[in-house]
Amino acid sequence: MKILLTVPIFELARGGAENFAFRLCSKLAERGHQIHVVTGRGESIPGIEVYRPLSLIDETAKRIRPDLSIDWGFNHPADLHRIGGGVHRFFLEHSLNAYRGPLRLYKRFRNSSIKNRKIIRRQSEMIMRRGAFFVANSRFSASQITGAGAPTENVFVLHNGVDTSLFSPALRTTEPDALRASWGLERSNIAFLFVAHNLVLKNFKLLKEVFERLAKLSKRARLVVAGKHRPARMPGNCIYAGEIYDMPLCYRACDCLVHPTFFDSCANVVFESMSTGLPVVVSNVCGADELVENEKSGFTLPVTGNEREIEEIWFDKIHLLSENKEMRKGMGHSARKAMLGNEFEGYVTRLEAIIEMVIERKAGHGR
Repeated sequence: MKILLTVPIFELARGGAENFAFRLCSKLAERGHQIHVVTGRGESIPGIEVYRPLSLIDETAKRIRPDLSIDWGFNHPADLHRIGGGVHRFFLEHSLNAYRGPLRLYKRFRNSSIKNRKIIRRQSEMIMRRGAFFVANSRFSASQITGAGAPTENVFVLHNGVDTSLFSPALRTTEPDALRASWGLERSNIAFLFVAHNLVLKNFKLLKEVFERLAKLSKRARLVVAGKHRPARMPGNCIYAGEIYDMPLCYRACDCLVHPTFFDSCANVVFESMSTGLPVVVSNVCGADELVENEKSGFTLPVTGNEREIEEIWFDKIHLLSENKEMRKGMGHSARKAMLGNEFEGYVTRLEAIIEMVIERKAGHGR
């Protein structure tokens, strides 16, 4: 079939969202589909025609007459929208939980800015548009789309697929040991990985409090912080690893993942860690938690409510994992097994089925 996709960036880049779109289109082209991409940044590759800039979307659609148009988010009205970042109105509501006191009041005021109102209005128009369909990357994200007015029958849930061959515990080399050594870790240390560029939204504050307490009970537990920004006033058992580009190696150098975010539609970092065989401790509003079997492949925990109670819950689970090697091993095995049922090839196959269904339903209603 002939597919026209709209995406702001189409290239193998550092950002997971852009890489995902690029890999998906490449795989669809391999399977014999005609793929045309309109983007703000990107170049044509074998089997895929790329058009720039994004303003060419209407002109390109008229010329190539696709069987289906797919929009990567809310860039332009399309037959099918793949929603990877949730709905902006709900993102703003959830992100308020990261702030307290006067700063929370200020953020609430900023949420009502002209820019945010414009984004919300534009998304609402696309969601309410007659005949529009949506692929949400989690039930959490799907609930936002239906909450914004989309008919339930027009929303499909398809969790992000993961490359289980790339993110694999089987790739045993000396490199993870060398990376751990560069962080100052000893073999006996238990490395809890935290990946975040936005330290406030991803809730570093909670981990800071947990690891400050943990330092008094465990000499082995360490928090490894990977991201663009170095946290201020880190506890002594925390290590800033900087921005890491070889994430498969990073996962293999660690023992657990912690992800107490206040909002993610579907956190790829969780699936990648699980695929590598790491147990995970994640918030119940990260989308990816839907594929974490609580107390089997990891823990899904709340991040809103009484702050003292939230801290106690997270402290107990992280402390438990830091002291129990067999639990880490068993949960890591279950996590890997869960991701083998969520690999990228299967994702593409399931998306093809959704695309065919949308084409049939639109044909039945007369386009």
